[in-house]
Amino acid sequence: LERKMAEMKRKMEEAEAEARRREELAKKQAALREAAATIAALPRIQLQGLMTMAPWDAPAGEIQAVFRRTHALADWLQAAMPHLALPWLSMGMTDDFELAIAAGATHVRVGRAIFGSRT
Repeated sequence: LERKMAEMKRKMEEAEAEARRREELAKKQAALREAAATIAALPRIQLQGLMTMAPWDAPAGEIQAVFRRTHALADWLQAAMPHLALPWLSMGMTDDFELAIAAGATHVRVGRAIFGSRT
């Protein structure tokens, strides 16, 4: 009986944690939709997509995860707001542009590779 009760308690706690995660995700999605709608409504401004930068000096796996999440977020936003054309996904810089391209970037920023360091 104690084992069954402990198992039921664990399942309830997992369900509550999942409900909290879904609620937090819904809040973030609503905020993103609102931000995109606000930007899209500005005169002479055309929202074209999303841009991200990976953390400095992060391992490749962490950078890949950031780029994959940004791509998934762009896909989600396009599906949530189909009236917007969001063809651009700007990710990656000189040190990680290959990872960004592999994750679906349409634009990369490689100024340092072309012009050298600013210092």
